[in-house]
Amino acid sequence: RSSAASDVYKRQVQRYGGLGAQATVHLRGLFGTQTLVLIDGIPINSPDTGVCDFSLIPLANIEKIEIIRGPFSSLYGANAVGGVVNIITSRPKEELSTQLATEIGSWDRAKVYFLNQGSKGIFGYSLNTLYQETDGDRDNSYFRSFNSGLKSEFNFTDTKFWFKWDYSKNRLGNPGPKPSLDNSEWTPSQTTYGNEDVSSLVDYSNEVHNYFSLGTKLNNWEAKIYFNDWERDFYQWYSLWLGDNHKARYNHKPEVLGIDLSLIHISEPTRLLSIS
Repeated sequence: RSSAASDVYKRQVQRYGGLGAQATVHLRGLFGTQTLVLIDGIPINSPDTGVCDFSLIPLANIEKIEIIRGPFSSLYGANAVGGVVNIITSRPKEELSTQLATEIGSWDRAKVYFLNQGSKGIFGYSLNTLYQETDGDRDNSYFRSFNSGLKSEFNFTDTKFWFKWDYSKNRLGNPGPKPSLDNSEWTPSQTTYGNEDVSSLVDYSNEVHNYFSLGTKLNNWEAKIYFNDWERDFYQWYSLWLGDNHKARYNHKPEVLGIDLSLIHISEPTRLLSIS
């Protein structure tokens, strides 16, 4: 394998469908569960699946992305076997500014983005909101997503405090062919599990994410406390087997509370305590 091909192989983004479908990052040829993903230093890998779904991260408010390849489990924990991806969001600008952007495309795709940020004295803030939707190019592949985030900072001479909150709510259809319009032609599995939209065990899923973090930086010391809350629901309509409009729900609700204490050198940070 050539060096160029080998380099591509070591850093790979896999997307399993259109807009809203799961997207994961693989470093050094390892699985997405072995790549730790941080947003402003806070781990966001799902305890449910072990991966970070990049399709749910808004791109417009990202300032830069740092990638560390190689085993860093001693510093960051078990997920960092392949490497670490740290997504750094934009800091509040000095002047008050507002952005509003829209996009439209095929398959009834629409996107609206709003950003308002500014600073005055020691205080700065950034507020962003993103809504996007599409009907998808396959049956039952629609996607609806709402994201919102708030980042506030208090900057003193040698001390900084910040609070950050990110919220997202998404609904994603499970792609698959529609059953025949004639119910008498349905297969036994379609009769048991299918409905008018899809012949699948799972009709659609809802996800709600909440990320809260509070931190401070004093000289070379940095401390953070964070709380990550996920809720993921899978829905199925049993159309004929148990009667019309009988809906089954499978709920996953993992939560993570973490504390992080770091000593930041000029060359590289040293994590002294990380509990989650």
